Formats: sequence, structure tokens, C-alpha cells
Amino acid sequence: MNAREELITILETSKKRGFYLVCAEITYEGDPYDGENMLIHLPLNHTKEELDRFYILLDFNYNNGYGSQHMYGRVWLTYGAWLERWEYDGSEGWELKTCPMIPDYLRKNLDK
Repeated sequence: MNAREELITILETSKKRGFYLVCAEITYEGDPYDGENMLIHLPLNHTKEELDRFYILLDFNYNNGYGSQHMYGRVWLTYGAWLERWEYDGSEGWELKTCPMIPDYLRKNLDK
């Protein structure tokens, strides 16, 4: 799996729901035998050049199938949403998370 393409795909899906990229912190722990480890940041209020560099650093392939987890991190989006890495039974990927809506029965009636 290409890390850049994987993130772009989930970001495109997030955009359709109205959530846009704000900043990110991603750790890649490659194969323990090749020693390839990276910490990749995208700061708040990033420039186009910083965004381009972020995507360049993410342009690598890794095994997202059975085995150990290779990427960790969080990607902050607008409106309090975020992407978080998940791992289950040796597979991994990104999951869009949003703050749940407050149910009506917990809201005070402001019209009284």
C-alpha cells in the first residue's frame, strides 16, 4: 500500500462530508531490519510548500496486511473531526472519527 495514496483517498472521502485537512502527525515504523523510521508532521496554518513536502514524505509503500502495524498517528480535520489509525488482526488503515451530536433530551429548552 502506498501511504500517500491511502491518506489522499480517505481525505477525499472526508471532504465529501465537509471535513478538510488541518494538521497531522504520522509515525512510520518500517521493517525492523531496514531501520526506516520516520516522524512526519504537517503544522497548523501550513503553507503549500509544507503540504507538498508532507505528501512527498508520505510517498512510500508499506505492507498494510497481515503482520505488525507500521503507521501510527492522527490527522486533524475541520469541525473537530479527525482521522485515526486502526489496527485489527494484523491489518491497518485510517478511520474518520467525529464528535457525536448531543441528543435532544440532554439539551435544555432555551425557549422557556
